[in-house]
Amino acid sequence: MNPERIIDTALKEFKNLGQTDVRSEIQWTSATLNSLYRIGRRFGCSVWVSSRFANEQDIDGGECVIWIKYDKSGFLESGPVVAECEWSNPGDVKDDYEKPLLARATVRVVVFDEGYCKNGAEAIANKICDWVGAYEGSQKGDKFLLVGYEGDDESWCFRYFIILVNESDQQPTITEL
Repeated sequence: MNPERIIDTALKEFKNLGQTDVRSEIQWTSATLNSLYRIGRRFGCSVWVSSRFANEQDIDGGECVIWIKYDKSGFLESGPVVAECEWSNPGDVKDDYEKPLLARATVRVVVFDEGYCKNGAEAIANKICDWVGAYEGSQKGDKFLLVGYEGDDESWCFRYFIILVNESDQQPTITEL
């Protein structure tokens, strides 16, 4: 599956989401996961979304989305996307970002808020880039789409970043879109 097409489609969806009247973290999480679910289905994938948002009584669920593509024989063909969503401090973002890092997905998506970090979403995106660079399992061509929300209850700004591993023995590059 083409990573650029996945990223372009996700960016359009997130930009539309940014124009909604969503306010609470639970609403943001639900809207984010539902958006990723819809995109995955449009790409013809089976989509697994954390059970917490399918059943509010399940308090053990996380904020994770996994796209799975099967071949005509029903065998696992690929895992185009693994996504994680976390609203909180940078330490919580780090804990949740590690799940997509471990996945061999075409595109790994990490959605986060600024977590009241002094330098906002950019600072967290740079930390994630450092974590990707430190991980021994990072491979050439690994792509991460980072979606960082900044702001307060009245005004949100969406910032988008791409992390690309060019060579597994070098620091990945980060680009703001």
